[in-house]
Order: sequence, then structure tokens, then C-alpha cells
Amino acid sequence: MENTFRNKAIKSLCLAIGIFVFLPSMFVFMVDPCQIFHRPFPGFLNHGFFGMAICQNAGLINTYLQDPDEGYDSILIGTSLSGNFLSKNIAQKTSWKKTLKLTAPALSPLEQKSIAERALATGNITHVFWEIFPLKYFQLQNADPENNMYGDFPIYLYNKSRLDDYNYIFNMTTLAGAFSSLSDDEYSNIASMDKINYWDNDCKTDKTCIPFRTAGKIAEMKSAYIHAHNEIPAADEVNAINYSAADLNLLPTLLHHCNDNTRFDLFFPPVSMLWLATQEKNSFNYNVYLLRHIVGKVASCKNIRVYAFYNELWITGDLARYSDTVHFFGDAQDYIMESTGKGKHIITMDNIEEYEKTLIKNVNSYTPWASTKEELHNSSH
Repeated sequence: MENTFRNKAIKSLCLAIGIFVFLPSMFVFMVDPCQIFHRPFPGFLNHGFFGMAICQNAGLINTYLQDPDEGYDSILIGTSLSGNFLSKNIAQKTSWKKTLKLTAPALSPLEQKSIAERALATGNITHVFWEIFPLKYFQLQNADPENNMYGDFPIYLYNKSRLDDYNYIFNMTTLAGAFSSLSDDEYSNIASMDKINYWDNDCKTDKTCIPFRTAGKIAEMKSAYIHAHNEIPAADEVNAINYSAADLNLLPTLLHHCNDNTRFDLFFPPVSMLWLATQEKNSFNYNVYLLRHIVGKVASCKNIRVYAFYNELWITGDLARYSDTVHFFGDAQDYIMESTGKGKHIITMDNIEEYEKTLIKNVNSYTPWASTKEELHNSSH
């Protein structure tokens, strides 16, 4: 009798484990909202589930980039500032045939590095577009380099081993996302990988966009605006800036590939003059001089080019091209890619001093303004 009871208890326990552990994990595997193990089912499940590009980027690498038949030769790494680049437009403006967008909002430099190195390890790409937003590096200035800075970022999906990917299967967040992808209209479910983290707006190349800010709002901003008075710092002050975040999370990857067959196009995105003009001294100097630090470190690498667009005032001065003070719309994305394709706006140690002086002058003389809808439509850009 006792053995019978024990056997029944063991069977009940196994059944409970099957119901509460293995069935949910099988469901996660089948839905696979981030496509870690397989591609979505066409017409039923698509891309972009629950907005988790931080894990979906790993899935895109696993299920697309690792497949040489897909023909990807390039990747784009960056934050939400790079969400509105489209692979088809990049192909039109540059020599790269097919670019996989691996961006996500607020990606830290450490996370960007993890994504880039995981993608490069596939051996299927020969080019990297890499957005360098200095604010993300400035925020890590005083961080403990030994501290785990990943937070919710699923680093186990980006390392060399696939054995620890079980953490994705046995994960309540992934399970909730799998259910949500089937039942909740709040979450994205899109067919195109290009549209992951894409900010839908009508300010495209047809120039039919409506400016984000009204004329009244611009007038209000002008009346309250206080002009910046930035000075060119002394050389020792520039050298004293703490660039450790870039030294740890960007430069090792770049220098590892210095003068090999992988091309890198680094671009400093054109955040608005208004944003730059309202930064306090330390933040402003970091945003200006991180560029010099990186350019100097990669100067000997013939396969690495650095671009900066702060002084393109038709973009950075015009608030009609922004959804806020940093996220740009309109033709800016196409212009950046066109510039990399034609080798325009490359920053070197030969022209960087002039670039810095012009930038500081532009910021100090800036007054908020915005084009009207008609002016945008008639713009030559």
C-alpha cells in the first residue's frame, strides 16, 4: 500500500512538473517571440513581438545573419536614434547590398558591443554601421568597470555558447511575451524586420511631414531661450576627460579589426543644436571631444571611417526635423547614408580642430527655429 501511494505521488509530481514547467517551455519554443531558435510563422507570427529588440536582435543574428543564403553583408548598430534607417534605403545610397538593423532604444555601449561582436562572429558580414551617441558613453563615465552593467539585457543570448540559451525558454518574461504576441494588440507584430523599432511618421522623402512643433511653441521657446557661452577648453582639460566607457566598450572591438577586411563606418548622429546648447559644461565637452578621442585612436586604421553631422544646420538647427531634441526625422537618415557612400563629412585629425571650433560657434550663436510644412516641402534636402 505504501509503495502504491509513493508511486502515485511520484507520478503526480512528474505530471505537475510537466504541466507547470515543460508545457510552458514548449509553448515558448513554438512561439519563440524573439526568433532565437526559429523564424516566425508567415501570416501568423511575425517580427517585433512585445518591443523587445534587445533579445530579438539575438534572434535576427541566429536565424538570419548566420544564414549565408540571406546575403547580408552589413549590420547597423545603435540606439533609438538609428531606428528609422531602412535596409532598402541603405542599399540605394551605399555599396552595401543588404544591411541587418540591430538597434534598440537606449542600448548602452556595453550592449552595443555585445551585439556587434556576436554579429561579427558569424563571419558573414564585412561591414558595420555604428552609431556613436556620446551621451550613452558619458553616462558611464563613473561606472565601476567590474560591475555588471547589463541590467535586463539578456547577455546569455549574445555570448559564444548556445548552451545557456535555456534561460530564454525557462523565463517568465519570455512566456508573458509569447502570450502577448498572440493576444495583445498593444504589441508589435510586423512582417518586415526593417520596421522593428521603427518610428512611424510621415516626414519622409516626399516631404509631406507636419512639423512637430507649432509656430507658437517655437516663439515661446525663443523668448525663454538663454544663449550658450561655451569656450574652447585647454588641451589638458580635454585630455583629462574620462573616456573609459569608449576605451572599454568600443575601441577594443574596432582595434581588433584594425586594417583587416571588415569596414567600419562610425557616425555621430545629428542631435539638435537645442539639445547641445542646453548641456552643462562637462556633458557638452564630452559630446564634442569624444569624437577627437575616437578619431585619434583609429587614425591608423584604413578600414575605419568616422563621420559627424553636428554642423549640418539644415538638420541640427531645424526643430521641424525632430520629434524631440535628439530624435531626427525627415531626410536626415538618407543624408547620413549618402554621406557614407560618397565619403562626405569624414572627420580626421587634419580637420577636427576646425570642426570643433565651428561646432562651438554654431552652438553659441544658435536660436531655436523650425521650418514650416511648406518650407520643408521646398527644401533642397
